[in-house]
Amino acid sequence: MGWFGLKGGQAETRTSTILVGSDPELTDLVLEDSQVLSIHAEIYGNLEDVAGGQMVRMYISSKNGGMIKILPPDADVRDEYYRWEVLQDVELRSGDRLIIGPFEIRVREVEDPDLSDEESPYEFELINLREEGLL
Repeated sequence: MGWFGLKGGQAETRTSTILVGSDPELTDLVLEDSQVLSIHAEIYGNLEDVAGGQMVRMYISSKNGGMIKILPPDADVRDEYYRWEVLQDVELRSGDRLIIGPFEIRVREVEDPDLSDEESPYEFELINLREEGLL
């Protein structure tokens, strides 16, 4: 699918948000699979005060009890060490890999993002693990 970013603020401190799920009427990123809830997760950026100014941090939260795994860059997706969890406001870092059903969403930091147009400092890549033969 290639790398994609997030745009469009939802609240005063939100710089970007995307709803992830199986329902194309309700979500921005559609993952078609029976393991994915109609609205499974929300990925969002939050503008936060830090020493010397402000920065955008990215978070993920489960919706409707959606189970998600977060893997480090070098982990095997089949590794049982990483558990499925319902997540609430977990900060994302460049290199994180989000597993939702048979899909992986890779997170990477954008070099020199233009935040003046509410662009996220991160971008994401969607991979169908089943189609890639990784499940």
